[in-house]
Amino acid sequence: MGQLVTRRADSDPGIGEILLRCLQSMPSNKTLAYNTCYSAGVFQLEKEDIISLYIPRYNANVDHNGSSTFLGMVRL
Repeated sequence: MGQLVTRRADSDPGIGEILLRCLQSMPSNKTLAYNTCYSAGVFQLEKEDIISLYIPRYNANVDHNGSSTFLGMVRL
């Protein structure tokens, strides 16, 4: 498991361009499948680009607690 951060234009079909990728081995037992994955990069975004986070595991859960999960961007 891991995660993908992608960018696509609103008019483009599909997943778009992969900006960041983090892959890790995960146990098949869902109660043990906890991990952290840090990715960082600098990208030039265009107006109206759509940024998405994908987790390619059908039974993955994301902890939306503010102290557990963070996705942020900084404008340079």
